[in-house]
Amino acid sequence: MRHKYPYIILLFIVLISVYLVLFSNKANVPQNNPPQVSPTPSNVSSYTASFLIFINGIQQPFNSPTYFSLSPDIYIEGKNPAIIHVEKGNVVWSDFFSTLPMGISETCLTLSSRTFCNEDDDLVTSTSGKLVFILNGKENPKALNTPINPGDKLLITYGNLTSQQLQSQYNLIPEMVTSESAQLELEE
Repeated sequence: MRHKYPYIILLFIVLISVYLVLFSNKANVPQNNPPQVSPTPSNVSSYTASFLIFINGIQQPFNSPTYFSLSPDIYIEGKNPAIIHVEKGNVVWSDFFSTLPMGISETCLTLSSRTFCNEDDDLVTSTSGKLVFILNGKENPKALNTPINPGDKLLITYGNLTSQQLQSQYNLIPEMVTSESAQLELEE
């Protein structure tokens, strides 16, 4: 009689295990409806965008190794530092700039320990001017919080510039052709 209890307990454990295996997997059975995938950069494996920064009409160089490949997800390379390589989706422009040794906000830009702010900002600057963001040809003060899309072009410029000067600077940003795989995934 003493040996029956271990068998009863073992049988009980086996029954519970079988029950859990059979009935808990039903919740994990995939449905027949495949998920809808929208053609957004979040499902593009790799793409590029481009940018330039000017201060008082002078293009700022990003050709130092200090700026190269600082993040595996979004980075620039030495052969053309105006080109941003995006390896994951759902990144905004501020994500990219946060990987670089610089500071940027909607009203201030800090490069090489020099800070340039809008004239109405509380920070004191050595010069007066305005920080302007032009994304894909249109002024966009909220560009830093905008997702980076394949082929985007961003101009960030500080100074007192005419619209013709802004257009001339914007025209210097390289035109981008997104990668073939990105184009194919976007067309699906």
